[in-house]
Amino acid sequence: MKKLFVYIILIAILLSFNSCGSEISKTPVSTKTTFAMDTVCTIKIYDKNADEKIIDDAFAYVSDLENLLSRYISTSDIAKINENAGKSYVKVDRHTLELLKECVYYSDQTDGAFDITLGSLIDLWDIESGRNYIPSKSEIENAMKYTGYKNILIDEKNCSVKLAKKGVIIDLGAVAKGYISQMTRQFLVGKGIKSAIIDFGGNIVLIGKNYKGDNFAVGIQKPFNDRGEYLAAVQSDNCAMVSSGNYERYFTGPDGVIYHHIIDPKTGYPAQNGLNQVTIIADDATVADILSTGVYVMGDNEGYDYIQKTENIGAVFVMNDGNVIVTENIKNYVNIIK
Repeated sequence: MKKLFVYIILIAILLSFNSCGSEISKTPVSTKTTFAMDTVCTIKIYDKNADEKIIDDAFAYVSDLENLLSRYISTSDIAKINENAGKSYVKVDRHTLELLKECVYYSDQTDGAFDITLGSLIDLWDIESGRNYIPSKSEIENAMKYTGYKNILIDEKNCSVKLAKKGVIIDLGAVAKGYISQMTRQFLVGKGIKSAIIDFGGNIVLIGKNYKGDNFAVGIQKPFNDRGEYLAAVQSDNCAMVSSGNYERYFTGPDGVIYHHIIDPKTGYPAQNGLNQVTIIADDATVADILSTGVYVMGDNEGYDYIQKTENIGAVFVMNDGNVIVTENIKNYVNIIK
């Protein structure tokens, strides 16, 4: 799936311990890497008794979900909704309906900082193409006429969705990987998997603990540095970690401004708020993905306050000057690497 969303480099790394003879292996019993959703996706399973076919089945499930949610697949629910914008309701799969409901909910919760109807702006900026184009003010104003999450009309009874205005485009780039990784977690747990790491383009989901019953460790990449250079390590289990930032898909304009893929719905321009990166740690991968974008757009002050008031969610903010801010609720699990 095409996704104009930062390729977050959260690399899951196991801490080294001595073997304790548990049902969980020190090294992956089964692992597979493939290309899906326009990114590299890996699943590692550590259960010693895991069926080797489970990973293949999991990736088949990923493909099914991508075929529902990618606006670039003409037969997808999202493509059909966009095609019928301003015309009629479209019958959709239950997965699509529930995801869109959640997106609208968090758009309300973040006062519009998170918005999945930015397709016209995403296409206008076209950051991923590498053409380094800065649209004119009039072009941005025109594109913004076709944005706004309140254009999403949901008919739960008939499992149908409509966009109120012609020209509005839903793009799930800021949430699809999170949702699909969350559904993959549920799929694996439903198959009895007790220890696994899901890494979909840097969206990390941890199932259970490592083979000694201790937390996994996950490194948070330093923005603008070589891959494998970490600014922090997070020790946790049974959670999701997603980062969003300005450091992978961007260009520097002649004015010295970094123009990146995370667009502020209220301005139509890439968000400029003194942040390089936000990492969200949450129980649910969909929520983590949504808030990594929404909180980044909010900025460190508003975003920090929002996270502090939200249960079971933590955040790590990396400022443009390299300063790292960690919300109080996860400070015991985050080790800053000097």
